Amino acid sequence: MNFQLKIGKTSRFWHTHRKFSNSTRELFVGTYDYKNQSLKEPFEDEISELQECINKHIGKLDPFEKMLIQEKVQWGSKYTDIAKKYNIPYGSLQSGLKKTLNKIKERCQHLK
Repeated sequence: MNFQLKIGKTSRFWHTHRKFSNSTRELFVGTYDYKNQSLKEPFEDEISELQECINKHIGKLDPFEKMLIQEKVQWGSKYTDIAKKYNIPYGSLQSGLKKTLNKIKERCQHLK
């Protein structure tokens, strides 16, 4: 069943049916559906050296400081909420956390 159609690169038939039939770079045609899928950036799931350094130094802290840093940095709690939750004076909580965070920052400064 051969019939001849106008197959120029400007025809409607070419754009809807023939455009992707022969000129594809995929190994297996039709296996990738990119329309509804968001692709990850390369190496997105790997942990950087800076993050490894920060995690290592947070692991060396005493449990109380570790808990406070987890509340502030990882969970994003406010100083006032942390102070109320653990019954700690606001001023000492703020100064103590800033000192601890600055220590970690100084120890991992070389990796920036």
